[in-house]
Amino acid sequence: MLDDEIFEAWPPEVLKALTKFRQGDVIEGMPLVCYPAHCDRGILKSTIDNACAGGRGIVELEGIADYALITTQTCDLQEERNPPRQPFISVAPVYDVATSGQYDLSLVRKNQYGFLVPLTAEQFQGEGTCWVGDLRLEIPVEKSWLVGLEPIRAFRDESAYQRFAEKLSRRRLRPAIDGRVRKSILKPLEYFIKRVARSQELDLDGIQEFCIRCEPNLVRATIVKLYCVLQDGTDVTPYRGALDKWHLEISPTVPADIQFFPVIVKTSQELRWSEGRYMVPLLDLADYSPTEEANR
Repeated sequence: MLDDEIFEAWPPEVLKALTKFRQGDVIEGMPLVCYPAHCDRGILKSTIDNACAGGRGIVELEGIADYALITTQTCDLQEERNPPRQPFISVAPVYDVATSGQYDLSLVRKNQYGFLVPLTAEQFQGEGTCWVGDLRLEIPVEKSWLVGLEPIRAFRDESAYQRFAEKLSRRRLRPAIDGRVRKSILKPLEYFIKRVARSQELDLDGIQEFCIRCEPNLVRATIVKLYCVLQDGTDVTPYRGALDKWHLEISPTVPADIQFFPVIVKTSQELRWSEGRYMVPLLDLADYSPTEEANR
């Protein structure tokens, strides 16, 4: 097992290097990515381009990015325990998507994609650029890789580092939701958010989060309630009006065996504890994992 491979005493230069880094720092140079794949049935171009002699093999992916974003929690990265027992960190590729044509850059910069993290530090703010960390790929790197490297700030302030940590947490905690709910309610809600972001019909900064409550459970729902939780002090009137209109628009497409209530719009201060205890946050809607039914 892994414990048998870890030295009890780590080189001093490794321990010293670790103290300089934190979650959300960027390092220059993305480590070589190697992954196992079925060479005849690959889903990445690199798998086909590097096809081995049939069956399964190891594919090397070079030149994927110039930078890497550290996703490991700072406490696990620096690990003050003695002896340390976590020899790896995880990193995600960082690249400029401004000219890729794959994404709505205004939504990228507003952190509206579940798997992309916009980098806000001054170094990544050049005209005509849009630098992101891509959370679809996280690879383990031995901590000794950091020796001789200097951390590069990814975010402009401490609150942005905190939001990054929260995004990683949500990504790992997201639940599976009834495929019918995702298709008939959550997907239209995602389109609604994108639409108002473009039209500026509503100030999205006033929205703290969307939440959902399903009965009897998330996987097989017969009753669905959506909550739009606003920042304290925000006027609920324009949000309630827009979401009431949206509810009327999509209700005819919701399956007949699902009772979908009008969206409940409240500030976080108005929300009762008895309501919140049964609610699941719906941040990063595009990143929710559907049930099998959603793929049929």
